[in-house]
Amino acid sequence: MCHIASTNILLRSPCVDSEACLGLSLVLLLSLLNPRSLCRSGKSPNWSSTLALGEQRAEEQLSKSELKVKELKNQLEALKANSAAARASALPVFTARDPATRKKPPLAAVVASNFKDRNSMTLGATSHLCSGRDFSGSASSASRAHCHFRQMCIAPGKGPPPPHVSTRGHYDWYYLYNTQAPQFHNYPDELDFSLGVGPHHGHPRLAIKPKVLSVTEFSERFPKIRKEATVTYIYYEFNGQNFGHMLTDILMPAYGAMAGFDKLDYDVQLVRFQITHDIPYSCDFQRNPGYGTPGWKPGAITSEKNDKLCKLFYRMLVPSISSRPVLVLGDLFNKTQTPVCFDDLLVGSPALSDECTEKKHGRNLSQVSHCNTGRMEQFWAFRCYTKANLGVEDVPPTKHHVVVWKRSDKKRALNNLDEACDLIRETLNVKVTVIDWATIPIADQLRLIGSATVHITGPGGGSFIAIYLPRGSTSVRLYSKDFGMEFHFFNFLGYLHPVYREARANLINTSELVDDVKLGMQRYEHFNPTLFKNSRN
Repeated sequence: MCHIASTNILLRSPCVDSEACLGLSLVLLLSLLNPRSLCRSGKSPNWSSTLALGEQRAEEQLSKSELKVKELKNQLEALKANSAAARASALPVFTARDPATRKKPPLAAVVASNFKDRNSMTLGATSHLCSGRDFSGSASSASRAHCHFRQMCIAPGKGPPPPHVSTRGHYDWYYLYNTQAPQFHNYPDELDFSLGVGPHHGHPRLAIKPKVLSVTEFSERFPKIRKEATVTYIYYEFNGQNFGHMLTDILMPAYGAMAGFDKLDYDVQLVRFQITHDIPYSCDFQRNPGYGTPGWKPGAITSEKNDKLCKLFYRMLVPSISSRPVLVLGDLFNKTQTPVCFDDLLVGSPALSDECTEKKHGRNLSQVSHCNTGRMEQFWAFRCYTKANLGVEDVPPTKHHVVVWKRSDKKRALNNLDEACDLIRETLNVKVTVIDWATIPIADQLRLIGSATVHITGPGGGSFIAIYLPRGSTSVRLYSKDFGMEFHFFNFLGYLHPVYREARANLINTSELVDDVKLGMQRYEHFNPTLFKNSRN
């Protein structure tokens, strides 16, 4: 009976871990094999001490297990912290810039201070790094190249300009060598590039073919030079009188060139290339279209509206990328023929704009767009960098907010927009702000769009404020015409979700829009669970 009793006691005993169970099991096994060894003189063994010993060992093991679990948790937290630090170091982090540090000197002061005579400096050979060339043909390959030149020199052209070059764009670009002229076996036109952005990339009047010259010969030809140590980006502008084009066809290519060649610098000098017969749709063209018509004069301003818009967006947005005012290439020479040599010159940005070389601007829905594939990190970094430079802190919203663009003009009008906004407020009990972006300063625009979890907009330049939406947000795009326009860009941002809806006869399908907003609110919560703890299903 002794071993039966011991079995019952053991089965009822606490068995916390493997070691405690093993100790008690051995006691049971010995009692079954040799019950007399444990039950002498018919007396039961001291089970209480045996159980106490097993419980003591169990408690010791439990304490060790708890310490081990705590240690593993600490290791896990350390791994998470290290992983977060690694991600943070891999991605650029931009702190909002104090507006006081963004005060730009007058244009004349920039020209005077930037390009001082340095006769005693040593002029070195030119070197280059380029991206984007291929073997499809030298001319087309050159028009798609992005390049970083060191010690490239530019001088005003002498004599009549060559074919396709206008008088105002007549400059000679020099690539220098020390003792032996460089040989370019893979690409005969390896040094060539275009100053055109996106749609302008293949225009012959924007094609640059540097002259290869020895340092000695260059110094003999130009005994006096000026040198620019600041990172310089030269471009021919596309449509700077439009908010969206200013961001994605001027500033984003400048950012892409700087970041791509590891020359991201808020002190960068942007330099605009000019030609006599301006190409659509540069600001020079928008100000003064009609080349070839009687009475046309280069440099004249015949459209006050476009001139005003160009000046507005340059003044508003250039501080997002540079502390300096934009110069025209002719300003660099200060009315002299003295060449300027650049320590770091960035040129060529055909595939750094929002539509690269595709030209349709998202209007061709059957087109397969490859321009922006894989650029998600670049787009997010551009967003954060420019926002910080304008002095606006990036604060993700913790409450839902629907921000709606209501255009002041009748272009692409939506006749029942107010009715749709009222329905969203009543149905979803959410804050809705209706705004005409042109009525508030750029810093307030960025704060407002940064507070939105859902954005409702028509297409066009003003819709590109969506670049500054927070991660996980939704931009609902409503089209009274040109359905799907700009899909080539917004479909590739990655940090926001675009929704495309037709507004036939300029009327919004209000119930459909309410559903889109509701899903957008849910989406933001799901992608920002720490900001919205009570996530919707």
